[in-house]
Amino acid sequence: MAIAYRSGSTAGNASGGNLTVNAPSGLTDGDILVAVLYREAGTWTLPAGWTQWGSDQRDFNSQIYLSVAWKRASSEGASWTFNLSTTTWRVISIGAFSGCLASGDPIDVGPTGYNENTVNPIAISISTDIADAMCV
Repeated sequence: MAIAYRSGSTAGNASGGNLTVNAPSGLTDGDILVAVLYREAGTWTLPAGWTQWGSDQRDFNSQIYLSVAWKRASSEGASWTFNLSTTTWRVISIGAFSGCLASGDPIDVGPTGYNENTVNPIAISISTDIADAMCV
């Protein structure tokens, strides 16, 4: 089965603290949820069951931070609250994907860091090693 995008949801895009994001519509147990978390200061604390993938990517002035987290859907509620340690500009987008690995880490590879002089992540060429794994 091929990986397919099911739906997504977004919250924030404003200054504030903790952020509640609704579950994407049509979410099914076994779907993989991928959250992209943006903030300009502070630190995120992920809700139970979410796993940060890799390290924060930051710009060269350390003024913006981008994180990726994932979760395998299992009897999910209507939303999740991501806690932020300060008040700052923040946004979270969550995508739900079907057809991913049924167990283990579904993300095979992703960016390997960031360019010190720009805000671009380093991901020149990515190839998966595992069938039905995701490139993020």
